[in-house]
Amino acid sequence: MDIPSEYLDALIQIVDKYSLSELEVDYRGIKVGLRKNSPVIHVSAPLPRGQAPFQDLPGGAPGVAGSGAIAAGALESVGPDLEDVKSPLAGIFYRALSPDSEPFVETGDQVEPNQVLCIIEAMKVFNEIVSETSGTVREILPKNGDAVSEGAVLFRIERSGT
Repeated sequence: MDIPSEYLDALIQIVDKYSLSELEVDYRGIKVGLRKNSPVIHVSAPLPRGQAPFQDLPGGAPGVAGSGAIAAGALESVGPDLEDVKSPLAGIFYRALSPDSEPFVETGDQVEPNQVLCIIEAMKVFNEIVSETSGTVREILPKNGDAVSEGAVLFRIERSGT
């Protein structure tokens, strides 16, 4: 079976857009892997939510395998009142549930424990990242659709009551 050139072109665009060094997908039972000539760091690279470049190809676009809620997991104090919220996994950062939805939080918003801050898509699974603390969002570092690595700083939150 031949792989359509449009499919390969779309994969190459994803690798370039997100500055990935490696991408591996399964197309109708055929594993396709792309790797740039650089030290390899394995990063899962699912398609960004709302973007389906393979929709017109036989077999359609990859679907969502499931979702879950993950606490940010890595709060790090960066000052007397500020904490960095770090990504617990590598994936694609999304500020909203869909391209047409309002962002979960904006700079200046008050947040509470267990409030959804963003979604990280990893291996076609959309993982809600929730706050572990009460406070005010002072900074949102990645842009919507950015690839983030495990441990990357996502938000800076000023803790309440300190």
